[in-house]
Amino acid sequence: MLSSENPARAALELAGGRAAQLIINDISGLITDAQMPQVVAEYGCEVIITHNRGDSDTMQQRTDYDDVVVGVVDELTKIRQPYLDAGVAFDDIILDPGIGFAKTHQQNWELIGSLDRVSLLGHRVLFGASRKGFLGALLAEGETPRPADQRDAATAALSFHAARARCWAVRVHNVQASYDAVRAAAAIS
Repeated sequence: MLSSENPARAALELAGGRAAQLIINDISGLITDAQMPQVVAEYGCEVIITHNRGDSDTMQQRTDYDDVVVGVVDELTKIRQPYLDAGVAFDDIILDPGIGFAKTHQQNWELIGSLDRVSLLGHRVLFGASRKGFLGALLAEGETPRPADQRDAATAALSFHAARARCWAVRVHNVQASYDAVRAAAAIS
C-alpha cells in the first residue's frame, strides 16, 4: 500500500532502492508540505528547493520586496534550513530562484542579473525561465506578448547567461536551442 499523505513519499516508495537516484522538486518552498524535509532525509534523495511565496492563485500578489535579490537569497536560506535540520546532506540540496514565482517581470530581470548571488550559497542552482511570461512581455509587438512557442531564442540567451553564472542546470522546453547557445558561447571562451 502506497502512502497517500505525501506524493513525494509515494513516488519514493515506488522507486524502491533507487531513491538515491531521484530528485524531488519542491516548487512550493515548503508551503504545501512541511514534512518534505523528513521525507527527503529518510530516503536520501536530492531535492530542488524553489523560491516561492504562495500558491498559483496568490503568488503574484506577493511580490513586495525591498530588494528582490536579497529577499530571494534570504528566503531560500530559510527554506533550506529545515532540510539541513532533518539531515539532508548539503550537497543533496539544489536551489531554484523561482523565476516567475512571486516576482514581477522587472524583478525577474533583476534576479537573473544577479544569479551569481544565489550560487554563493554553495548549492547547485537550477535555472528555469523557459518561455515564461516576462519573455513574452519583453518580445511583445505592441501590447501583444510574443506567444510562448516563439520565445526559444530568448530562452537560449538566458541559458547561456545561466551557464556563465555557474548554474548547475537549466529547465527548458527546447533543449537543442539552449544546448547550441551554450556550446557556441563556450567555443568563444
